[in-house]
Amino acid sequence: MLDFHRKKWCLIGLIMFVVMISGCKNRPQPKPEPPAPAIGVNVIIAEKDLLEPFRKTMEELAKKERVRLFWEQSKGGTDQKEKVKRLLGRKVDSMMVQFANDQEASDLARQAAEKDVKLLALGLLPLGVPLEGFVGLDTQRVGEQQGAFLAGALKELPRSRVLVFQTDPGNPAEQEILAGNLKSLGEYSQIQVLEKPFPVEDVAASLNNIWSQVGAVEGIITHDPQSTKEVLSSLVSQEFTPITVGLGATRELVEIIAAGDHDAEVDLVPEIMARYAFQGALSLARNGQWDFEK
Repeated sequence: MLDFHRKKWCLIGLIMFVVMISGCKNRPQPKPEPPAPAIGVNVIIAEKDLLEPFRKTMEELAKKERVRLFWEQSKGGTDQKEKVKRLLGRKVDSMMVQFANDQEASDLARQAAEKDVKLLALGLLPLGVPLEGFVGLDTQRVGEQQGAFLAGALKELPRSRVLVFQTDPGNPAEQEILAGNLKSLGEYSQIQVLEKPFPVEDVAASLNNIWSQVGAVEGIITHDPQSTKEVLSSLVSQEFTPITVGLGATRELVEIIAAGDHDAEVDLVPEIMARYAFQGALSLARNGQWDFEK
């Protein structure tokens, strides 16, 4: 889009053309510049320390590439259909969506196809859904890194137990993280792994019940920042001090590590994901395809 000064320049230029000699009228006119690409983004990231750098990186790249970027934040996926519909109404050329689940992805992909909008998935690769691109974590590798750190810290013990909390056991991406945890920890026969879904109601009391059931453990793995914070808070009142490994490396959790009350975090580096995703969406908007190997 032309800014105010460009509009003023064009207006003055038009007036000058009218009053100048008519010999210029046969001069070929320059072709108007094509409109700037429009890219839509819909994410369900809730953690502020992950969301803010992701969005900031996107906005900086959009400004640099002169792209119109439309941002819609969903609340846990509950309003995702409404948010994506709003983006489609803005006539975007391509769209990045962090899908809440496979069913949601299927419905939204169909709507995007009807509008001829190129679709790129973020984070979770939905099964059986036609897409033009995908940018996500190597989730099993993330899980392997968590497990490897903990195994390295516990390998000298003759026997140890590790409790792995699953935030959303039905999420395919988290199942891959769990598989990575189990792969790394499984290399040490002296480490026993316990799995528990993370409580969703009355978390503090539920965690106390879990400690009563499983007893003292030597290590704990969590898969999201909020679960990590809940676990660390609960452990303050317990008589055992396990090695804790989380996922996300938010500012708050890094500070807790520095204070000596937490052991490790796997950093998801949202800025890198944002760069890859933006380049993919931009290529789709401009060319209709993404040559991701370049």
